[in-house]
Amino acid sequence: GEVTAYAEGFTNIIDIGFGDDGRLYVLELVSGGLLNVNPDDPATAAGALIRVEADGTHTEVQTEGLVFVTGLAVLDDGFYVSNFGVMPGAGQVVRVDQ
Repeated sequence: GEVTAYAEGFTNIIDIGFGDDGRLYVLELVSGGLLNVNPDDPATAAGALIRVEADGTHTEVQTEGLVFVTGLAVLDDGFYVSNFGVMPGAGQVVRVDQ
């Protein structure tokens, strides 16, 4: 079939999910781009959880505390994100409230 863009304008998408509200949630591995990560500055490895509104605009749900994220689950009680997912032994699952 035909391929059309549903949502666009993201950087390093690693996972997506739809909420009960019908909106798309996009998880970005490194929101500033992989080539911009500076090992001496952990802030450059920040990920982002983004909600796509009905009109296509993006709203950041969470960026703080998300670093090298690798997976997303959208549940009734919040979002579960795998954090530090590319760092051996440092991985964790965090919950982001809705």
